[in-house]
Order: sequence, then C-alpha cells, then structure tokens
Amino acid sequence: MPLFVDMNAEFRTEPVVTEKARHFEIVAYTGGKLHVDGFDYPIVVDLEGLEAEGAIPIAIKHDLSDDMILGQTNPDEIVNDGQTLVLGGVITADPELSPSVKRVLEMAENGHSWQASIGAIFEESDLVEILPGESIFVNGRDQEGPFTLATRSVLRETSVLANGADKNTSFLLTAEGTIDFLAELTGDVDTASDKLDATEGEMPDESAFEEWCSTELGIDPTTLNERAREVFWQQYAVAKMSTEQGIQRNRLEAQITTRRKILADEEIRLRDIKWICKNDQALSAAAIEGGWTREKTENEVLNRRLRTSSEDRQP
Repeated sequence: MPLFVDMNAEFRTEPVVTEKARHFEIVAYTGGKLHVDGFDYPIVVDLEGLEAEGAIPIAIKHDLSDDMILGQTNPDEIVNDGQTLVLGGVITADPELSPSVKRVLEMAENGHSWQASIGAIFEESDLVEILPGESIFVNGRDQEGPFTLATRSVLRETSVLANGADKNTSFLLTAEGTIDFLAELTGDVDTASDKLDATEGEMPDESAFEEWCSTELGIDPTTLNERAREVFWQQYAVAKMSTEQGIQRNRLEAQITTRRKILADEEIRLRDIKWICKNDQALSAAAIEGGWTREKTENEVLNRRLRTSSEDRQP
C-alpha cells in the first residue's frame, strides 16, 4: 500500500499584472530533512530515486477536484539535478470560476506568502531508517541520522497551503511574470524587459543577496544550486527594484503630505489675520506679506489701540 507524504515548501509570489504573469517556478525541495506527520524521524527523499515527470497538478489543500486546481507544471520545466528539485509551469485556472482559486491568487498578488506542499508516494519497502550516529551521502551531501530515507518515490501533485515546514524552498514568478511586474513599476514594458535583461549573468552583492534569502525567504543560500540561485536572483532583483520604487513613492507622499499641511496652516493664518485686522486692510496686508503669526498680529493690533488711546488722552 503506497504511503503519502507532504513535503512542505514556501509559496511566494509578487503582484500579478497581466495574464502572462501566471507562470511560476518552484524551488520545491533542496534535499534536506522534512518533518512529516506520522513518522518518528524526519524524511529525506532521495532525489536520484524521485520520479517527477509530465504535467503535475498544482492544487489547493491537496484537493484535486476541478474547482481546486490552480494549474500544472510544464514537462520540460521539471529539473532534478540530484540536489535540488525545481518545478516550472503555468497557473491555468480561471479565478472567476472558483472562489478558492480567486482567493489564493488575490492574496498572493497582495504579498501573502502561501506554503506549497509537495505530495509524493512511496512503498514501505523503499524506506530505510538511518539511525542516530549513522551518516549517509544523499542529495549531494553527508546527512546525519536519525531520519528515514525514501530511496524511491513518485511526485504526484503540489498543493498550496497556509503553513509549511521546509524553509529551503519557495514559489516564485518566472521571467514573464517578472517583466510584467517591472512594467508596472516603470510604466514601460520595453524598459522593464531591458532592466531584466541587464541582470542576466550579473550576481548581486553576495552578503546582501544571502541576507535577503535568509530573512525574506527563510532559505539557506548555501544549499542552492546554480538553477535555483538564478531563480532567486531574479526575484531578488525585482524585490530590490520594488523597494527602491517604494522608497521614492514614500518620499513623494511625505512631500505631498507636508505641502498640504503647509497650505492648510497658511489658510488658517490668513483667515485669522483678516479677522483680527477687521477693516484695517493696510495692516492685514502687512501681516500677510510679513508672515506674521496670529499672536504677532494680535499684539500689533493691541499696541496700535494703546497708542491711539494714549494720544487721545493727551491735552
């Protein structure tokens, strides 16, 4: 009887601007230990024995009914190099036909970090327990027990969930989606494409990139192979540009807010001066032009009244 195991992974996306942005790429598994319900030890899936082929469905909460399917992988975008599993594909569902699909996509577009659970099946006979103190070379590195090694397995589906456990994975938009997102920031698809092209082959500052992987994605950057690193670098470039645009937007909003306050304060000052000066248009004009405050204007009016009263009492 086959067993079913969920390999949990992070589901992330950026705002979707056009239909072309519904392509995805998932760094689904980086070969480490997975804490799975029902097993005494963590699970390590031997990537050399993992079968992942064809159009693998992307579902919601492991529900493969029609209205819970988000999309599927493209057969030629499934990459397993024995250390990392990367899945690429397209979101094919129409969100207007499924409230669940619409909610997942809208929340993802708004920056919500969903989790992706990779569903695999394997036979009990394909499970090997690696005991405490034992070590085995698997998925490109030595791994210390205790854990259960799945020597052979079949990837059946990938699902979107609220929570996941494998911190070294992520759901990202591919280049097409990135171009559309940059176009939203720059207002120009050609400019956005040029900006993206300019990042090809370019590596970011290592410390900044690795800090972003750790803090924003919860990923250990040392576990990434070249393909996975490319995916994350592309997302890093978009995130960096988005941040810069956000800083500029915040500065502009702050300037507008300050300007509005200045105008409001000036409107109040003019109203107060006119009320204090009443029919003395010359004094009102002098106060307005001189930038007098309400208090200074009141003092000037009071002093003038005192001088006038003193002059009237003189013989």
